[in-house]
Amino acid sequence: MLKLYDSSKNFIKDLTVYSDDCIESDLHSGDQTLSFTFPGKIPELINECYIRTAEAEYVVKEMHPQPEGTECICQLNLEDLEREKFEQFTAKDKTVTEAAALALAGTGWTVQTDIEKQRSVQTFLATPLTILGLIRDAFMCEMRFDNINRVVIFAEEFGEYRGMYFRRGLNLRKASITIDTYDYYTRLVPIGADNLRITSVNDGKDYVENYQYTNKIRTMIWEDTSYEDAETLKEDAIAKLNDLSKPKKSYEAEIIDLAKQRSEYSLLSYHLGDSVDIVDELTGVMDRQRIVKLKEYPHAPEQNTCELSNTVLTGEEMQDRLDKAASAWEDATNSDGTIKGVYVHGVQAGDVVGIETVVNDTIDTNETVNQIRIDLTDTQDDLEAAQGDIGTLQSNLAAVTLRVGTVETTYLKATDAALEYATIASLNATNADVHDLSADYATFKTTATDELSAHQAVIDGLDAKYATISVLEANYATITNLNATNANVQTLSSDYATFKSTTTTELSAATANIADLTTNKANVSD
Repeated sequence: MLKLYDSSKNFIKDLTVYSDDCIESDLHSGDQTLSFTFPGKIPELINECYIRTAEAEYVVKEMHPQPEGTECICQLNLEDLEREKFEQFTAKDKTVTEAAALALAGTGWTVQTDIEKQRSVQTFLATPLTILGLIRDAFMCEMRFDNINRVVIFAEEFGEYRGMYFRRGLNLRKASITIDTYDYYTRLVPIGADNLRITSVNDGKDYVENYQYTNKIRTMIWEDTSYEDAETLKEDAIAKLNDLSKPKKSYEAEIIDLAKQRSEYSLLSYHLGDSVDIVDELTGVMDRQRIVKLKEYPHAPEQNTCELSNTVLTGEEMQDRLDKAASAWEDATNSDGTIKGVYVHGVQAGDVVGIETVVNDTIDTNETVNQIRIDLTDTQDDLEAAQGDIGTLQSNLAAVTLRVGTVETTYLKATDAALEYATIASLNATNADVHDLSADYATFKTTATDELSAHQAVIDGLDAKYATISVLEANYATITNLNATNANVQTLSSDYATFKSTTTTELSAATANIADLTTNKANVSD
């Protein structure tokens, strides 16, 4: 069942009459689309409203009215990851968890992964969603979104091999195969930052080789200046070449999802990213491939189709991905370390004293650009400070909005700050308006409150106009006026007491003026 929400995410109603509902998933991008057709007209179903299934939420992007019904095409809702932008983002030598957590700060999303290696990612004027894509590329991993629980998931590879197979006559209706070696290489020369080579960790050779298919030497040069460690550079080069050194095989398959039709076929269930065996006696195909694209019809699983491949990306796509990750790291600087262009991402360099700029390969020496050159080549170890801490430029910079992955400062002064999440070791506030306070320990010099509810209270002095107490245990109490319906007093010491009626087992009094007394024993001096 599909649930319809308006553009403000207010629930409208369940959609029960529709057909041809289909979910398409892409392993490379992590994206999904939902499409379906509904008869007649639903006034509330318009562009930019939301459709929710049990597994995901989508945004309506396309409407195609036809005489037989309107086709609706929806995109996976990732709006929270596109709402804000980073003026600059730097994650140097970070894990996926650390880098993604910086990108997701303030979005309400979290990251889930078991990848532990470290890489570097840097870019400017980018949304969190764009940065997550760069993180995926830099770590050569795969990414998936759970937008119901707002979690982005990274893995070296999604899916698994469980003996699942597609076989003609059983669950394979049709298969077409393409095999090509357009992006085929057997030798890869990786180059990192500052012309870093792998010779020191690779027996003096600056390249890696893989001849798993032929002995031909086909060389590819891969340059990525985000790498500063030779071992890491070699490790990723080997992984990259393992895909490039074999022919690319891809299959288009029309399949029948038997597992969703009959419980006895549960062993034949499959998911995006799974490795499966494809067996087609008519074409002589017997191969093991990964499901890289999936087209599923929840109410007509016999129409499902999928794309299988031995690589998630073509060599060209992989090179493009890695080039983007590399350019994201280096797009702020020229090869000699000077800052590119007249503008540094919205800040005119001429307005900042002490920056040497290069325009069309010529140093600009006008009067507003003075003397001191910032050489980023010499300050790579402190790149975040050089680019992120504007105070090091000794200038006054006014920004309407500045979004930074990490801020580390000795003193921060702000006229107005809206924080979705803050961890503060020590807070000294003159005036604080707090909607909800949860504290392990709190000390207040003066407290004025309309209502106080406490499981346990230790109070040195209590001044109350009215108090209702179920049980009172007091070591010492001074009460000006006591009106008690029932009082059980072990010892009473009183300057003056008036009793309308008194029944006592024993009475001892120095002076007594008694109108009526009932007692078992009385000892009265006067």
